[in-house]
Amino acid sequence: MTETTVAVRFAAVGGIAPVTVGQRNVLRWLATDADPRSGTLPAFVPVPSGRSVGDLVPVVRELLVRNEALRTVFPAAGGQQVLATGSVRLQVHEVPGEDWRPEVAALVWAALRERFDLAAGPPVRGLVATRSGAPYLLVLLASHAALDAAAAAILAAQAGTLLAGGT
Repeated sequence: MTETTVAVRFAAVGGIAPVTVGQRNVLRWLATDADPRSGTLPAFVPVPSGRSVGDLVPVVRELLVRNEALRTVFPAAGGQQVLATGSVRLQVHEVPGEDWRPEVAALVWAALRERFDLAAGPPVRGLVATRSGAPYLLVLLASHAALDAAAAAILAAQAGTLLAGGT
């Protein structure tokens, strides 16, 4: 299995605001939770055939621009800051074969162990599974500080719509 990394750069409107009560509660929970997997939500997005890894970059960029929560950091000094510029990492893994699900599950499980640095960078990253270089699955991993399970489902639906050529 080979791996490469693609950076998705974004530029949008930023801002600063106080944290909400809900955010404060989630940030406290994440700071004390020994298992980083419980604070990360995956959103699984099938990639239509005929798409390239390069086709995923503008889709992820659009999601970042539309959804400020995916660009929000929580500096140590307090408050929240919506980043105006930055980048998000997509790890691209060549996962060939008919029975690719166990390998993708292992990749996602491993990615869930990586904590987000919520003070420094966007609370989202992605995995892309490819076969012969063609993507077939995009997995967006987001901190619970950015979204809950319902929002992760909406994010996956938005990505699927954009990948299908919709708006």
